[in-house]
Amino acid sequence: DPTGLAGRGRDTVTAATERRLPAADRQALEHVAGRASGLGSGPVVPRLLARRLHRGSVNLEVELAGPQGAQQVFVKRLRAHATARHQHHIGGSDRPRLKGVPDPATKLTNEAVAMANIENLVAASGRTDWFAVPVMAELSDADTLVLGRVVSPTLDQQIRRGASPSLLQPSVRSLGAWLQALHTSAPLPHAR
Repeated sequence: DPTGLAGRGRDTVTAATERRLPAADRQALEHVAGRASGLGSGPVVPRLLARRLHRGSVNLEVELAGPQGAQQVFVKRLRAHATARHQHHIGGSDRPRLKGVPDPATKLTNEAVAMANIENLVAASGRTDWFAVPVMAELSDADTLVLGRVVSPTLDQQIRRGASPSLLQPSVRSLGAWLQALHTSAPLPHAR
């Protein structure tokens, strides 16, 4: 399976399904394709590989195909009700909070900053067994974050494939070292 989606509990999205996508998802795909770079000077065509709904976002796995190649990206689009939920929290709630709830655009920016920080941490470590998902674009006008895709078996995938404990041990150690480095790094301004 060239998309890497087989056996992961997801259906491959057909062209018919893509036509039935909500308008906001279609707009996000067009927005991402319009801003894609490095795939040639001709048109870039987005192809939806998978779509998942989460509480505050819609996550799309997309292949962008251009005249000089293709690239898979992960697109996180904030859902409209996330903005409505934010307005509810601003208006008051009985639930005490240590920090205010950021508006959706700020939340997206904070997430992009945190992802870029992790990317810098991984790059500075010099370790070849650590990976970070690269931030490709923050499309604040479309409430969308575009992330690159790391093509490497994750620890979860290794476990699901039945890897022996002796084969998992280096990955678990690497994960522990990565978490230690992350936890000892300076907190980001929005997390203080």
